[in-house]
Amino acid sequence: MVSVIISTYNRREMLKEAVASVQGQTLRQWELLVVDDASTDDTWEWLSSLRDERIRVFRQEVNRERSAARNWGLAEARGDYAMFLDDDDRLLPDALRLLSGALSARPAAIAAVGGKSNFAPGKFSVRMPHTPVTVFREIWPEQVARWSAVPGQCLFRAEIVREVGGFRVEMNVCEDRQLWMDIALRGPTVVIPECVLEYRQHDGQWRPVGLDELRELVIRRFYVSLPERESARARRYLRCGELVGHQADSAMPYVRAFLLAPALFFSPLTGPAWWRGFAKALLPRALRPRSLWERNQPTGDPKQHPNSQDGA
Repeated sequence: MVSVIISTYNRREMLKEAVASVQGQTLRQWELLVVDDASTDDTWEWLSSLRDERIRVFRQEVNRERSAARNWGLAEARGDYAMFLDDDDRLLPDALRLLSGALSARPAAIAAVGGKSNFAPGKFSVRMPHTPVTVFREIWPEQVARWSAVPGQCLFRAEIVREVGGFRVEMNVCEDRQLWMDIALRGPTVVIPECVLEYRQHDGQWRPVGLDELRELVIRRFYVSLPERESARARRYLRCGELVGHQADSAMPYVRAFLLAPALFFSPLTGPAWWRGFAKALLPRALRPRSLWERNQPTGDPKQHPNSQDGA
């Protein structure tokens, strides 16, 4: 069985869509645990009115942030697999079937990851760069190079998340990246090409000051814990991410990154996005295409209040 865990705060209308997307799954063996992190709107009243025996709801009377809420949901979960879905995102109908099938077929895998589309209702929906083939291996090198997946793309073996203590409750930003770093060396991950998540962009999103620095801290904490040989390799991957991670305007950062770690340019995970960025950088600025998603990016990303899940 798959346990889907949602931490929510003051987002009743979007939460309804998230819950409905779980109820609409083609896989029938699921449970949904929703933890209301002391919402001040009528979220709890709506949750209390639900009459689906597969859904269990909990309320933190004091706001403790989303990491604590997720950990509570994980402690109550009965499934072998766990997903932490953002309260403003939506699963595609086959998401749980595809991800759980990928995990079941590979007993050594610690997690399964699918693709995502970014969307804003009535404005745009754009599929984001993702692997065109199934990948099954350790993916920490790409994570150090800043490849990432938001929680709703990921299905974890619940026992692995419990072994590392779940989310770090002292973190309410980048806590999902930290979880990946905590489990990264425990086994391979399967990444499937199918899209499983609709990731919402909206005006209520919030970007904390110093987010990039916090991301760097998470990555650096990971690679300094590696054996010396692996740590040196991780530093190369880290530098590659620094060079191309902000959609470099010129081709030279891509060339430097290619020379530093060629494997990342041919990786099914990082390669598609980096080659596309390299090709775009070769064009004169006036001719460079901007995607519909880029043209409609809200100014505050990631998501809303620190309580919201940001996929940081």
